Amino acid sequence: MSTPVNPNMDNTWKNRDAFDRDPLHLTGIYATLADRLKNTSYTDRTALDIGMGMGCDAAFLARRGYAVDGLDISKIAVDKVQMAAQLVQLNITTHQTTLTNYQPADSKKKYDVALMLRLLHLLTPPEQTQTLLCMESFLKPDGYAVLRVLTDKSGKIEMPGMLRAGELERRFSGWDIKYSEKNVRIPVKLLDGSDGYQVFDDLIAQRK
Repeated sequence: MSTPVNPNMDNTWKNRDAFDRDPLHLTGIYATLADRLKNTSYTDRTALDIGMGMGCDAAFLARRGYAVDGLDISKIAVDKVQMAAQLVQLNITTHQTTLTNYQPADSKKKYDVALMLRLLHLLTPPEQTQTLLCMESFLKPDGYAVLRVLTDKSGKIEMPGMLRAGELERRFSGWDIKYSEKNVRIPVKLLDGSDGYQVFDDLIAQRK
């Protein structure tokens, strides 16, 4: 899969600042993830943030001692997050690429945690399959996959790979499911300024 040039994504990020939204409400998937990470015995903690956007989730992990590689197709996002990480001394290295094109400097590098939040539903079903297999290949044998996927929404924008409720958990049926929550409803502003919503499934799974 080649790295697409998507001007819409650059437009999304150009008026936002890195780390501009705080995911640390410590509820739901973030609370569970924080608790899991606190109780791990990793010494050289590594994490991969796939589709990092403005780096809020990468910062979540970096503040907990992880060395984070953040991937995004947007040059604006990559540049903003890298500059902000250097200013506040967070161990985040950004890469303008898709996961399937990503080539770490160490070809044998594996990660303790791989995040893919609010991305999978933007891919077509064949891309989803390829990306999930690639995600697994980058994880250590006992590594964690952390995902949030769209399952329902208001508004007219079509998503090429929106999943059905519960489908994400079925795709990880061979893993050790540490956390699963379905129908997480989040209010959003639609493009016309009206109030809308998005509904997600959240999952934390550990390789067996």
